[in-house]
Amino acid sequence: MPIYLVNQPKSDAPVRVIEADNRTQALRHVAEATFKVDVASATDVARALSSGTVLENATKQQRELPEVE
Repeated sequence: MPIYLVNQPKSDAPVRVIEADNRTQALRHVAEATFKVDVASATDVARALSSGTVLENATKQQRELPEVE
């Protein structure tokens, strides 16, 4: 099984060494331990947008992460 280095560019966070079947699995493993995702209420959305946050669209055509050998 390959081992991947996962790091956060432009961050002081340490490099993570992850054993995974593929890059996507390694990234998901780190993301799930780093971020929390919840469904937003209408009030949450209104507050965020009124403070200048831009609505991002994740449903655009997904790109594949290139495999690095």
